Amino acid sequence: MARRGGGPIADAFKFGLGAGLGFGLSHILFLILGMAFFFPGLIMLAKERKKSAEEKNKKNIYTAYALMAVGCVLGLGMGAGFLFSNALTDFGGE
Repeated sequence: MARRGGGPIADAFKFGLGAGLGFGLSHILFLILGMAFFFPGLIMLAKERKKSAEEKNKKNIYTAYALMAVGCVLGLGMGAGFLFSNALTDFGGE
């Protein structure tokens, strides 16, 4: 009678497939979680930039950048370049 387990090669294949799927799905989860913080911050920043200089609220700008930073950290670096270039423009860059 043949053995149903398949031996050590089949076990290694099953383990690799399970680990790969788990790793990939966890990355997707963190990307979605990062986007859930990054995009509301981006929308908030765009709304504040459309306002005139007298109407702008610094607290809203700081909150927008904080949301974007949390989203960037959770989203595995997604949007880091955009975040840094905008922050340098708003906070004393050229």
